Amino acid sequence: MKNQSIILVGRSFREVFRKPAYVVLFFFIALGFFLGVLLLTRHALLRIFDWPARIEVAWTLIINLHTTFTSSSIFLLISLAVLSAINISMMVFYMRRRIILQKRAGVGLVGIIIGFLGVGCASCGSLILSSIFGLSVTASFIGILPFKGLEFGILGIFFLLLSIYLVGKKIQDPLFCKISR
Repeated sequence: MKNQSIILVGRSFREVFRKPAYVVLFFFIALGFFLGVLLLTRHALLRIFDWPARIEVAWTLIINLHTTFTSSSIFLLISLAVLSAINISMMVFYMRRRIILQKRAGVGLVGIIIGFLGVGCASCGSLILSSIFGLSVTASFIGILPFKGLEFGILGIFFLLLSIYLVGKKIQDPLFCKISR
């Protein structure tokens, strides 16, 4: 039964991404999330420069990603960007097909939000959590976690995979309600 569900999700994935518009949407969303989070974590540094220098410093940060982020943070950042882009592209496809928003689509938004709560460097903690709760509270909280905040990224990946699975199944469902059968 589960194997059949995974096959349905695979069909949905192929159906969505064989359309060039959704491939382009995926690319821009993934790139936007990646660059957005990367540059937001370094916004204080970028603010001290004028615009031409900001672009040069931002480019240097992107090229030297491995010097400012740990390998696990880079993996989580790329995974969350790619999964968020897949999820949003599939949700747009689904929403366009079915117009009426259903409850299951909300899981993806939760995954995106929770996943990006854990993105940041080990020394300063999470960018988003710091802005919500204050740096000292966040640093104390993240400091007691076994993986220093990476748990949020892992939880976000789980929610995104769950959302992709649920949306993929819904794309393959018939266009009418199960109750009306």
